[in-house]
Amino acid sequence: MGSGDYTEQFHHRTMQNTGLHRGALGLWMLAVASSAFGQPAEANDIARCSTGWDIGDARVSVGGQHRLMVDGSNFTFHEDRVGTAPASVAAQRSRTWFNLHDRESCRFGVYIQAEVGHLFLGDELESAKTARVELRRGHFWFKPTSYSLLRAGVIGWEDRFGQRPTFGDSLWAIDRSDASRAPLANSAWGFQVGGVTFEASVADGWHYRVGTLVLQRADRTIVGNGSSLLFTGDVDREVGSGLIGLSSYYLRDRGNYSYGRFGGPGPSDGNWDLWLGGRAHLATGRAESALFLIWNRGDISDAGWSHLGWAAKWAMDIPFERGTLRWQTLYSTGDDGSDPSRSGEFRTIAQSVRDNLGAQSYWSLVGITSPRGPSDLTDLGVGLQNDGHGLFTMQAGWEHPLSASWSLYGAGAWLRADEPNPVSGASNMGTELLGEARWKMASILALDFGGSWLFTGDFFRTGPAGAKPASLYQLYARWQLEF
Repeated sequence: MGSGDYTEQFHHRTMQNTGLHRGALGLWMLAVASSAFGQPAEANDIARCSTGWDIGDARVSVGGQHRLMVDGSNFTFHEDRVGTAPASVAAQRSRTWFNLHDRESCRFGVYIQAEVGHLFLGDELESAKTARVELRRGHFWFKPTSYSLLRAGVIGWEDRFGQRPTFGDSLWAIDRSDASRAPLANSAWGFQVGGVTFEASVADGWHYRVGTLVLQRADRTIVGNGSSLLFTGDVDREVGSGLIGLSSYYLRDRGNYSYGRFGGPGPSDGNWDLWLGGRAHLATGRAESALFLIWNRGDISDAGWSHLGWAAKWAMDIPFERGTLRWQTLYSTGDDGSDPSRSGEFRTIAQSVRDNLGAQSYWSLVGITSPRGPSDLTDLGVGLQNDGHGLFTMQAGWEHPLSASWSLYGAGAWLRADEPNPVSGASNMGTELLGEARWKMASILALDFGGSWLFTGDFFRTGPAGAKPASLYQLYARWQLEF
């Protein structure tokens, strides 16, 4: 299709934007109505109380996570030119959370999670260390029924296109999304937002979730220019032993939340993005499969620029030799940036300082090209957005228990951009191998250690005739207490 053909269709589609927005709003309203008037689902009671100390009519529960991490590698965090700055660091971080609620019915309360660190050892001399203390989450919660939950305040949110959700016990964990592999946005990797969400499980295996989240606000308003709002709607249905679902996420971006950082023609006060997608979690014998297909459309109206992309995933978990064999293939569309009025790129929701390549959460099975929990001090930040170039990756991993206390994990991945990097003219990002061991020292204490090696592809060359980048390595360990 030529650019002139596209320009004509662009104006036609611009007239249809209201229809797209109404469609997304329709799914959102359907979820609200269904969750409000559905009947309780006995198998999904999320009214369980936390254990703790009773003080009058209230109960206080406490949890925490403390970790000490070391990392040695020949690259640093999210490098633009790989392998230019070897790094060897040690860091610690502490998280503590409190849940204060009524002790009789457990229907309402306040949840607060504070974080200290990461504090990199050696940043200061023998004096007391200066470490930032942050409110990671802090929200009111209320359960209209035993099978529904309303949260309001600073909350953690993740999309529903990762691991199969459990639809329960979402208040007491550090991160209900630590292993969710959510590809668009994930609270386990820094997506903490203010807003309101409501979720419910109802009759016949239906599950609903809706939300309105404030990603950015202007000086005096959260609805006018300078502000960015995310409207979310998810519907899931249990079908036998499987689960199918639909989601709609609409970002009204008036504050350059997304396009002010990278992609598109530049900052604007008239941006929007819409994600529509379906997913399925299926059981075939002993194996479990997960699939998704996501359509993403965005527009910067006052600049005459739009994009239309899509992403897909097929993953399987297969029991094998006392362990679990994991395999996944993901694809997202990219663009070469040659057309000033349109793009075929797929974009992710989260656009934070840490996401300079669109990396969202622990979506991958490896740890150099994208973040992984035990090695999460250094990575390249590759995700489905991949700086607008798109991504195709095939990955496999095997988790194998040796005893009640020891287990091994190994993984490999091949990654390729959908469109060549315009700097290097190449698409191959490389092949990564990872090996890791875990020693579970106690029920709440574990030591993880391992290493990764990336055979770096020509995608990372500094120019078409530039030298081939050196292979990257990472050695790491994480000692973590969590309760």
